[in-house]
Formats: sequence, C-alpha cells, structure tokens
Amino acid sequence: MSVVPLHLSDRWGKSAVHRVAVTSTRLRGGGTRPWFTCPRCRRRVGKLYATAANVLGCRVCLKLVYKCQYRKLSFWARLLREACF
Repeated sequence: MSVVPLHLSDRWGKSAVHRVAVTSTRLRGGGTRPWFTCPRCRRRVGKLYATAANVLGCRVCLKLVYKCQYRKLSFWARLLREACF
C-alpha cells in the first residue's frame, strides 16, 4: 500500500490536499489493478468523487446516485403511491 497526495481545488478558489491510500490486486492474466481506499469508510474503490475541495469520498459515503434514479414517476405510479399513503 502506498499513499499519494491528491491536490483538489474548486471553482471558488478553495484548495485542499488529501492523502489517499492506493492498493493493488493481482489479475488472473497477469499484471495488477490499482484501487483507491476511500478516506471516509476505508472501502477499496475504483473511483473517488469530490463534491467540494475539502470533501472526498466514494459514491456510498457521499450518497451519490445515478441520473436515471431521478426519473419522474409515471402517472400510474404517482396515483398508486398516493392511494397507499
């Protein structure tokens, strides 16, 4: 495991330096695959996200969702939800 500095800055001029751990696993066909370690939950992840210069984490920690999860409910789904609640 190695630790690398990650320099982030946002559009308002704030900047921060995060120290991120990088681990690796061996692949079946040979070679290695690098992984980041989330600084919040310590999970091994392929991508880290920054919502601001001083906020860094994985999708789970930052509660990020995919765009398709914001689709508007259809008429029938809204009607059913209103009838049940």
